[in-house]
Amino acid sequence: MTLIQKVKNALVRLCTADRGWLELFNHHGAQFDLSTLEQLSDNDLKNKLLNQTLNIDTLMPGFGDFHPQGKHLITPAKPAESLLYHALASANVLTKPDGFELQAFPSRLEIEAVENFVFAAEEATLDSIVQHARSVMGFPDNTEIEIAICSFSAEYRVAQATVHGTHADMCFSRTGIARVGTQAAVYSPQLRGYSVFEQGDDSHQIRVLPCHFSPYIAARFKGRQDRFGPVAAFNDRVNDSHNEFWVPLHKLFSGNECIHGMTLNVEQHVSLYNQKLEKFAQLLNREGFSDVQPAELEQAPYRVTDLLANWGDVDSFGNGVLVPVAHPLVSAASNDDGLVAFEAPKMTSGGIFYDSFAPSLAMQSDGGARPWPEYAHVREQVNSDGSVTSLTDNPDVIDITKQGGYQALHYLDYAADGFVTPKVTTGTGAPLSFAGSVLESVSAYSLVSAPDFFPKVRQRFVYSWWKNDIPNLASSGKLPQWWQWLVDNGYWDNVWRAEPLPLSDIRVAANLQLPDSPFAPEDKTVSAIVCIPQLQVTEVNANSDIKKMAHPKRNTYLPDGAAGIFAPGWDTSFDKLTNAQGSVNHLAAYGLGSPFPEDAKLCAALSTFWPAAAPDTTRTFFSVPFSAGSVVPLTDDESGTGQGASWDGLKGPHYVDRNAEHSIVQYPDYPRADYTRNALDGLFSIEQTSKITLEEYKRRIVVMLRAYRAIDMLDSKNSAHIVSFKQVNLGIEELEQAQERTGVELSGPIYRLEGFNDQFNQQSNVSHPIPTDATKHYARYQVGVSWVVFVGAGDNVLVRFILGDGSVQRSNWVIRDV
Repeated sequence: MTLIQKVKNALVRLCTADRGWLELFNHHGAQFDLSTLEQLSDNDLKNKLLNQTLNIDTLMPGFGDFHPQGKHLITPAKPAESLLYHALASANVLTKPDGFELQAFPSRLEIEAVENFVFAAEEATLDSIVQHARSVMGFPDNTEIEIAICSFSAEYRVAQATVHGTHADMCFSRTGIARVGTQAAVYSPQLRGYSVFEQGDDSHQIRVLPCHFSPYIAARFKGRQDRFGPVAAFNDRVNDSHNEFWVPLHKLFSGNECIHGMTLNVEQHVSLYNQKLEKFAQLLNREGFSDVQPAELEQAPYRVTDLLANWGDVDSFGNGVLVPVAHPLVSAASNDDGLVAFEAPKMTSGGIFYDSFAPSLAMQSDGGARPWPEYAHVREQVNSDGSVTSLTDNPDVIDITKQGGYQALHYLDYAADGFVTPKVTTGTGAPLSFAGSVLESVSAYSLVSAPDFFPKVRQRFVYSWWKNDIPNLASSGKLPQWWQWLVDNGYWDNVWRAEPLPLSDIRVAANLQLPDSPFAPEDKTVSAIVCIPQLQVTEVNANSDIKKMAHPKRNTYLPDGAAGIFAPGWDTSFDKLTNAQGSVNHLAAYGLGSPFPEDAKLCAALSTFWPAAAPDTTRTFFSVPFSAGSVVPLTDDESGTGQGASWDGLKGPHYVDRNAEHSIVQYPDYPRADYTRNALDGLFSIEQTSKITLEEYKRRIVVMLRAYRAIDMLDSKNSAHIVSFKQVNLGIEELEQAQERTGVELSGPIYRLEGFNDQFNQQSNVSHPIPTDATKHYARYQVGVSWVVFVGAGDNVLVRFILGDGSVQRSNWVIRDV
C-alpha cells in the first residue's frame, strides 16, 4: 500500500469514527466531505493535501502554536508546517471547532503514515537533501558536508518544549529513555503517547514506558541556536557553538517513496545490557569477597542481555518503538545452580565499603566516577542449606550488615543501557551510499531506566522556572512582596540540596565500555536535543498565546525529562575510560544502585535530590542524613496516611494519640525502611504521583518555603517536622474559623500543613524515639507544641500553635504576610 493510500485510510477512519474531524479540517478551510474523500483518487488527494491553501484559525484550541508559516495540510519535508500532521500528532488537539471533545484519535501507525508522507512528498534525492542543508545553514554550494545515517529518539512537542520555543515542532536526541514497569505498555491515542497508569489498573501496577527511535539522514554541524539548536543549556560552562552535533535532515523508511529513485530497506538493531551485578562482582573480586570467573561475569545474572526490551508490534506501536519487557521491579538473582550470593563486606567509616547508609551497602566512587553501583542491597542472608533469611525484621540489622561476613543474596532489576544502530540498504542489498562512499551508521544511546514517579513533570521545565523565570520576574519587580523577599534574601537560590541539570545539558560521551560499544570519546553531544535545520525561526508577537499552550499530560522519552549524572544519578551515572591518551568520562547505567530501589530510597529522602523523578520523602522520616528539609512535600495520601496507596509502600508520619497530656506521632525509621523488600512485595505505586502536574509541583515548592518562613524555620528546616500536608477545600470548619478570626479570606489552591519543631522557646519539644515493636521499623515521639499553617495563593498565611502540655491551649490564629 502506498503512503497516500495509508493517509487516506487514516483520514477516512477518523472522519467516520467522529465527524468532528471533518468539522475541524473544514474549519481551517480544507473543504472535506466524507463521501468525496472516499472517492478521491490518489493523485487528487495528494494534490489537495499539498496545494490547497488553508485559512488556519490559530485561536482554535490546540492550534495556537502551529507554525505561523504553515498554509497547507502537508508541506513537504516540514512536519511543523503540515496542518494534517499537527492535528494528528499534537496532544493538544482534543476538541472540535464548537468546543466539544473529539471522541476518536489517531493510532501511532496512522501518525507515522502521515509523518512519512510529509517527507516522501519532497521527492528528495540525497543530493537535494544535502544541498537544502547547505542552503538553510548558509553555506556556499560547494561546501562539503559530512552526512551519515543516524538513529534519533523523536517527539512532536508543543512550542515551549521545543528547541526554539516559537511553534510546535519535532525534537530529536540521540539518547532515548524507556522505563521499566510491572505491566505491559499501553498507548493512549488521546495523549498521542503512553500512560504509566490507566484507569482501572491495580494501584500497585506500573506500566512500562516505551521509547521511539527513527533513522534519519543526518549532518554534523557545530551548534547554531538560530538554525537547529541545541536546546539552550542551563550549565554556564557549556559552549555549544564549539560542540558538534548530528542533526536530522530527512527521515528514512522502507519502500520506494523515501528517497526519489531508490528502494530502501530500513532496519534498526538494539543491544541492551544490565551490567550492575557484573561491575559489582568485579569490585568484590578485587577486594577479595568473591572469585567469580571472567567468563561467568559475562553471563546472566551478572550481565543480562535478554528480556530487557524488544521492538514493539508494528500494528500496535508503529515502527521503531522500543518497549521494555514487564517484570517485577526487583527479582532475586539466580542461575542453573540456584540463588546467586556474595560475601557481604564489612562496612567501615573510611573504606571503599562504607557505613553511612547502613543497612544499605554503600561503595565509594573512583574519583567521582562510578565503575560499580553506588549502593547494594545486603539484607537477605543465604544460608548453607540454600534457604534465605531476611534480616529486614531483625532489630540488629544495622549492626549485622555493618559487620558483614555472611552470604548476601544478589538482586536484579531490569534497568539497562545500550545502543540502537540503523541499517539501511538499497533494493539490491547494497548499503546506502553517497558520493561514492558508504554512509556511516551512527548509533543512538538507549536507556531503560527506573520509573519516573512524576511523568507529567519534566525536570527541565522545573529548572527553567526556578533558574530563569522567577529571577527574571524578580528583577523586573513583578513578584509579590513575600516572593521577592525569598529571592532577595537568597532562599530561592538555595531551594535544592543540589542543582541537578537535566540529562539534555550533559556533554559527555555515551557508554564507551559497553560490549562492542559503537560510541566515540569525542562524541559528547549524544544527549542534546536538536531540531531539523530551519531558517531563522519566526518571531512571534509579544501578545501571542503560544507560551500558554498546555503541556501534554504524558511522559517524555527525550533526555530533558531525565536527570543528569551526579551522585550518581537517577537514569544514568558516569564512569571513565582510561587509556594511554588519558581519561574520558562517559555515561553508564551500571553506576546506579543495585537494585534501583536502594538508590531510590536515598535520592527520595535527600530533599527531592532528583526533581521531577524522585518523590521528596524528607518529611516521611523524623531524621535523614544530609537532608535539607522538605522541598516538594508529598501529601498525606501520597505518603500512605490518607486515602490510597503510598508511592513507596511505607506509612508516613501521623498522630496516633492526642489528648490534653500529649501528642504522639509515629514515623518510619529511615535506616530500616527497606525499599527493595517493598518492591519485591509489589508495594510501590505510581497511581497518585503520576497525577501531579507541573503547576502543582511548582506550587508545592512555593508553599513549603512560605510555611517555613511563617514558623520562622527557613534557616533550620531540618528541625521542623511536617506531620501532615494536604490541599483543602473552602468550607472546612478549621479554615472557616481561621479566616473568621483573622478577617482574611484565602484564595485557592489552599494547603494545610501541621507539624512541630525540635525546640519551642529554646526548650526541647520532642521526646526520644520509642520503637513501636521489636523490629524497630517505626518509632513514636511525644511532642509538646505543634503548629498548623494554611497557605493560599494570596499574600497572607494563617498560623496557630497547639500546646500538648496538659492545657490543650490553642493560640489564636495570626496572619503572617509571608
